[in-house]
Amino acid sequence: GKGYLLDELTERLQPANLHGFWISLGGDIVCTGSDLDGEWRVSVQPAEETEQVIADLVNKTGQPLYVATSGVTKRRGDTANGAWHHLINPQTGRPASTDILTATVTSRSGVEADVYAKTIVIAGADEASNLKRANHIQSYILQNSNKEPEDVL
Repeated sequence: GKGYLLDELTERLQPANLHGFWISLGGDIVCTGSDLDGEWRVSVQPAEETEQVIADLVNKTGQPLYVATSGVTKRRGDTANGAWHHLINPQTGRPASTDILTATVTSRSGVEADVYAKTIVIAGADEASNLKRANHIQSYILQNSNKEPEDVL
């Protein structure tokens, strides 16, 4: 839903001839044009520590830049049956078993960025490189608990 709303709002604001705008809906972002410094900068925080920045995505072209992050570090909990999180593997109907804590994706639309960020978390790290190679996503940053963030910007 957030990606769709980003696309709709962008479509409605584009004809207004604004110098630039930034919309953030729960972490899914679109920025177009530029800020007062001449470019928008989207900072990505570590999956488990929000006081740092691990990467900056910079919109130098002024064209709409759509960014979405999805992961298993929020909206999660424990039950008598074990730990759970909100990203469900459609093949099993259970929370996805994944090597990814968070995936941050840039793509051509808000819907694509939102869907592909979730897809990568559910399918795992190999799917990110497949989607990039097939030109479905523009860039990605993957975080897991075992190593430094993997980024392809």
